[in-house]
Amino acid sequence: MSNFTLNLTPTNGAQALANLIARLVASGWTVPMWSDGTTKFTTGTPTGASGAGGLANASAWFVVQQPTGGTGSYAGTRQLLFANQSSPTNSTTWLGYYSKAAGFTGGSASAVPTATDGVDTWFHIQNQNNDITLFPADGTAMVQQVYASSVAPFTFYSVCYPSGSLGASRTQTFTSIILDFSTAASSGSDADPAIVIMGYSPHNLTGFNIGGYGSYGPYLRAYAWLGGLWNAMGPANVLAQGTPSQRLVCNQQYPGSGPLQNSNVGFVPVIWLTSPGTKGISSLLHLFTSDEQSGFLLNQNSAGDNIVFGDFAFPWDGVTTPSY
Repeated sequence: MSNFTLNLTPTNGAQALANLIARLVASGWTVPMWSDGTTKFTTGTPTGASGAGGLANASAWFVVQQPTGGTGSYAGTRQLLFANQSSPTNSTTWLGYYSKAAGFTGGSASAVPTATDGVDTWFHIQNQNNDITLFPADGTAMVQQVYASSVAPFTFYSVCYPSGSLGASRTQTFTSIILDFSTAASSGSDADPAIVIMGYSPHNLTGFNIGGYGSYGPYLRAYAWLGGLWNAMGPANVLAQGTPSQRLVCNQQYPGSGPLQNSNVGFVPVIWLTSPGTKGISSLLHLFTSDEQSGFLLNQNSAGDNIVFGDFAFPWDGVTTPSY
């Protein structure tokens, strides 16, 4: 089965998230419960519309749960929760929560469920309401690319960028929602190989940032020092199971200022670090060290099986030409 839904054209964040839900469900994920802001549901899936049954409403939320079938550290009942914190006429600002094992329970039409092990994508315990601007203003024409693995580890990504921007330069605005898994969990309290990334870059930055942190939220770029650990601010957009001191970084230095710039190395494995220890190698991402434009298709194992977004190579279907 195909794991990709490509060249979608949402015009707001609710539609983009509904597209992500559809891809996840097609890849074996479930939606235990959700709300359109007025009514709570335990069956079906929400749409990206406003009004009954939609996510484009203030206080709308949904929970998705990973597929069964994983073994070892990839098994379990991991859940993600997204909650619309925008006004009734917009769907730009969202809360994002992660639960490794306890799962989200309770909640109502307008109040999100909680999990005893729930943490948000700013690396706080749940209920601190640290929402982020995740999408541009409603009505912004976007292109969305979505991938979700149907076999363990259950990685996925959803990437949105403004229509007409991809390939023109490496300075696009991106919305990224990513679930990655390291090849092995480090010792200590960080016993979960999952890495959750959720961010929006409203500036014209060169590439995706993983590890960046700014006043408008996390970006997505290979931005950590080679072999080093991030400073006290940390990449708060990336979750490790454990205490806030165990923030993750990507081990590669940004190509624009490091020894990998325009090198012939090509694909470089992304190694996730914690403090202390090494979390493992990414199951989803590679750093692409040559200075190619976003949208450039790569041949890792077969023709067009990866695509460049910023500084990283993501899985691609090998057939589709990305829309700009």
